[in-house]
Amino acid sequence: MTIRNGGRLPADDPEKLFSPRAASQGKNWGMGLATARLYAADARGAVRLSQGEDGVSASLELPEETAP
Repeated sequence: MTIRNGGRLPADDPEKLFSPRAASQGKNWGMGLATARLYAADARGAVRLSQGEDGVSASLELPEETAP
């Protein structure tokens, strides 16, 4: 699943967006990406951010479940 949004990733360290309470000044608590990464990792998946010409994309990748 991919979500696209306007804006730019911080140039200094985009990974800091995955830290708890990493939010823009005066906006929310900044727990969304940190929580998403924890749940994705628990399911052997990943959350990734990428910068495109039209904004930022956040992708959630989960493995396909296979029968034993």
